[in-house]
Amino acid sequence: ARDHFLDRAQVGALIAYMGDALMSVDLPTPAIVKPVELWTGKQLFGMLIRPRAADRIFVNLEVAEKNYSKNDNKHMCPRDGYVCIQNSEIMCGQLGKATLGSGNKNGLFYVLNSEYGSERTASCMNRVAKLAARWLGTRGFSVGIDDVTPGHRLQDEKGKVVNRGYDACDERIEAFKAGTLALQPGCDAEQTLEAEVLGILSTVRETAGNVC
Repeated sequence: ARDHFLDRAQVGALIAYMGDALMSVDLPTPAIVKPVELWTGKQLFGMLIRPRAADRIFVNLEVAEKNYSKNDNKHMCPRDGYVCIQNSEIMCGQLGKATLGSGNKNGLFYVLNSEYGSERTASCMNRVAKLAARWLGTRGFSVGIDDVTPGHRLQDEKGKVVNRGYDACDERIEAFKAGTLALQPGCDAEQTLEAEVLGILSTVRETAGNVC
């Protein structure tokens, strides 16, 4: 969060988490100098990407996260949902699935692998995994029934999406029985039916997930 700062002891502990207390880092200038030196989480993650200046890792990327509220000034998103990294320093944004997840060609690990190779990418991923696991082990993480119970709006939307998907599947099955199902290239009727039904159900799952 933008209003959360870390003192020197906390920064040292988190660096030890990510590097097994064996990694040397170049500590950046604190975001707040007086009356107490304080660093931000963004600075900490910058050290995770490039522990030392001698490593010569300069990542540059911009990614819109799920909580990004579209406006004219992307970098001043009130939800901090637009990630901007320049020369391995996080200028703005909260890192989430779009930045750290797989499948995004603008994501951190994709850019690292493309520009600096698999070894450095694997080292960065290892630091992320160690930091996340040890941070949760220290801070704690709990989930209640209310956190995993869908609300009325989600249940209604999910029901509509699922019903539309089932109707589309029923249409394909009826066409298959009647022998009027349009075949896909290189497939017979059964293979075409299976491919189309799986495609419809996959779309239902993704659409229902986006409602969340």
